[in-house]
Amino acid sequence: MTTRYCPEHCRNTAPVVAFCRPHKGNYGPGGKWFLAAQSGISVYRSDRDCRCPITHPLRIWNAGLAHGSMDRNGLNGDQMIPDIVIRRLPIYVRTLRHIQTSGTQTVSSDELAERIGVTAAQIRRDLSYFGRFGKQGKGYEVATLLQQIQHILNLDDHWDVALVGFGHLGRAIASYRGFEPSSFRISVIFDRAPERAQDQAEGGIEIRRSSEIPQVIRDKGIQIGIVAVPANDAQEVTDLLIQGGVHAILNYAPVTLRVPAGVWVREIDPISAMQSMTYYLQQNAAQSRVTPRTPDAASES
Repeated sequence: MTTRYCPEHCRNTAPVVAFCRPHKGNYGPGGKWFLAAQSGISVYRSDRDCRCPITHPLRIWNAGLAHGSMDRNGLNGDQMIPDIVIRRLPIYVRTLRHIQTSGTQTVSSDELAERIGVTAAQIRRDLSYFGRFGKQGKGYEVATLLQQIQHILNLDDHWDVALVGFGHLGRAIASYRGFEPSSFRISVIFDRAPERAQDQAEGGIEIRRSSEIPQVIRDKGIQIGIVAVPANDAQEVTDLLIQGGVHAILNYAPVTLRVPAGVWVREIDPISAMQSMTYYLQQNAAQSRVTPRTPDAASES
């Protein structure tokens, strides 16, 4: 066992401990994160405030989430958590928040599955990657499960976000009021002509030139960026964001971004989404033109 500082790109300077392999004794209390190095050999345990799970999203373990109920059965050191599981966790958070606002204190996996549109087995399987939750026959405590999943997603604190592009789309994103209640805050906006947009930013958000992206991102310690520029400019500003230390990018530009390993991109392209649905509309139209034979007509033939 050796002590070293947190891997590169992480702003936390607290020392971390590297273990040759995960075992039950390594699961410390108080929400400690475990990360498997890209080689799959070392496992790093960081301090609670360390943001390594975002900057190094490789293999993730979390200890203490279930208040002592976690063991090796819930966290397989040789098992990579599928990205589709991580994508479903925010849906669980959103659904649990709705359930909580209705005053419901406990929910079964069957009830949760019905609301989300998956199977109860899928929910139990997803949660099993992170430990044991709930009690058999009693379901899940809504508030506790919500808190635990939010902790898994690193939503305990607010995340500063950089928005690149302040045209019509960028202004709409900047004025969206759903960010802060969800642990995110747009702290800076970048635009090619910030002097023309300065009076239009709500909430006193600072607007800087796009050329300043790397330096401002480093100074503010921002790790999440939103790209809301035309397709021709998207790769250029993405490269600048990555130079500054951004490791998570929400891309609204209709183009596939090229990013290095360790940088996560989520695409939001309404045109592509609608194009994927028109395929099914054509199928429905074709089926509606086929007149099914009635049982009486079939018997007469």
